[in-house]
Amino acid sequence: MAAARAQANMFNDYEYMNENSIDAELKCPLCYQPFQLPVSAPCGHTFCHICINPWIIRQSTCP
Repeated sequence: MAAARAQANMFNDYEYMNENSIDAELKCPLCYQPFQLPVSAPCGHTFCHICINPWIIRQSTCP
């Protein structure tokens, strides 16, 4: 019981991020829409598969 209470209390100090920054993290930086079939580039950036595919064909760098 004490362990469960301690675990529940660990979320009391949780700091919520700004809603706008969370929203931005869930959108593709190319189409500005929520991710559809998200893929991660080797650099760590995430894009919709349909958005990044044409870019990768033309360029070999992260947009």
